[in-house]
Amino acid sequence: MISLYTKCSMRKYVILFIISCAIFLIHFLKVKHGIYGDGNGYYSLAHTLFFQRNLNFAPIYNSLSHFQGASYEFSRVFWNISKTVTGVFNNPWLIGTSLFWIPSFFVISTLNFIFNLKLSIFSSLYEVGCGVTGILLVLSGLFLLESYLRHYFDKRVSSYTILSIFFSTQLFYYASFEPALSHQVSFFLVCFCLFLSKQKSTKHIVALAMGITVGLLSITRMGDALLLFPWILIKFFEWIRTNKYSYILLFILAFCISLIPQLLLQWGMYGSIFNNPYLRGEKGIPHLFTFLSIVNHLFSLKGGFLLWSPFIVFGIFGLIKIRKFRFILIILALFTLLISSWETQIPAGFGNRFFISTIPLIAPGIAYVIKKNARTALMFSTLCFIWNFFLLARFYF
Repeated sequence: MISLYTKCSMRKYVILFIISCAIFLIHFLKVKHGIYGDGNGYYSLAHTLFFQRNLNFAPIYNSLSHFQGASYEFSRVFWNISKTVTGVFNNPWLIGTSLFWIPSFFVISTLNFIFNLKLSIFSSLYEVGCGVTGILLVLSGLFLLESYLRHYFDKRVSSYTILSIFFSTQLFYYASFEPALSHQVSFFLVCFCLFLSKQKSTKHIVALAMGITVGLLSITRMGDALLLFPWILIKFFEWIRTNKYSYILLFILAFCISLIPQLLLQWGMYGSIFNNPYLRGEKGIPHLFTFLSIVNHLFSLKGGFLLWSPFIVFGIFGLIKIRKFRFILIILALFTLLISSWETQIPAGFGNRFFISTIPLIAPGIAYVIKKNARTALMFSTLCFIWNFFLLARFYF
């Protein structure tokens, strides 16, 4: 029988889903499209794989290059699309996000067939499907994160932590206004791995699921895989201590299988499974980080992570206080150095979206502060909520 807490918890996510979908759809109706920036690259790949069954990007590139927006026609294709050595138009993005979006194409196409809606394959409803998928991934990730937090904190603290993260950080924007990017997929995968880390390590399914999760994260956002390293290492030590060496092999096998879609894409597009668009410099060239690049990513007025989501500072303070979670600070520091080495400038969008996947790691620190001083946490969370909406108003107006 479902407990009262479970019912209330699920009701909370239903409400969040309705709020996010309402904002997304209103925004969609105003601007006439639901995917922006890099999302157009992932969308082109998902659209082509689903409808063309190959790498013929010509149809979707032609459609996006002459897109009729709310006020004028413009091109949503902003990357180099010159033909590669295999004769296909270039698409320098990883395949992970597209794999998560393709099911929405299937759902909409099925409804189109059943109800004879006569939708064109270029109908903007397919963009809506990708956006709703992103919303579901964020909320599913929060649900898994709440389950993870429940191993350390009570129901009230865990639930309040989730609501604070949703409304008082930049996650709200990327779960409502712009939910169709790779960051929503990455956020979900990080949350899922944390959830798996607390499951019984004596089950083969845990090793299999963790291997697949890390593999999918690697072909979604390569750098984000660094965030999961401690939990993978912990699981490996558990399996070695209990002589479960087969679990390690199963993890490695699942991880390698998860990489196959990306390897096949690289082979079909560049003629070699080892020719990765990120490693070949198409998505930026790594350089040595500088003090200025670090400060820029964290505190820039144009979207510094800690400046635009100051509630995260609470979480970092909490991590410092919890001895068992201090190792997360090291991972966050290394990730910041990685991001600062890859890009000196903050990406376009609301705040620094490169750090969205770090929020689940900071959640235990937030929960700790809420547990120790609920009143102060409530006041600061409310202020950050107001700050978030002030930035949203400034961002749009």
